[in-house]
Amino acid sequence: MEIKMEERVYAIKMQTPLDIKHGIIRVKMEQNEIRGFLDVLNHSEPFYGNINPEGYCEFTGRIITLMRTIEYQASGKMDADQIFLTIYGERNVFQVTGVVCSRESEKQRG
Repeated sequence: MEIKMEERVYAIKMQTPLDIKHGIIRVKMEQNEIRGFLDVLNHSEPFYGNINPEGYCEFTGRIITLMRTIEYQASGKMDADQIFLTIYGERNVFQVTGVVCSRESEKQRG
C-alpha cells in the first residue's frame, strides 16, 4: 500500500497586536501527521502536529520576533483552497487566514 504525502503552500495574513503581518505556511501532510514551516517576520520556523481527514489540525512551533521567541500551539482548519488558524502564544492569540498559492507566486514573494 502506497502512503501519499500531500504538500501545500499558503499565502497568509497574521493579525498581531500592532498590525497584519504577511507570510507563508508550507505544509506537508502524511496520514494524520502534519509538519512544515511558518515563514513570518523574516524568519522561517518548523512546526509539527496532527491533522484529521476533514482538515482540522493542531500543531506546535515558535515565532521569532525582534524582541523575543514565542512558543505556540495552533489549531484550525485547512483544505485545498484556504487555511484558518488560531495561534496561542504565551501572551497573545493570533488569528491567521490564508489561501493556497502557486509555486510562481511563492517565488515572487521570495
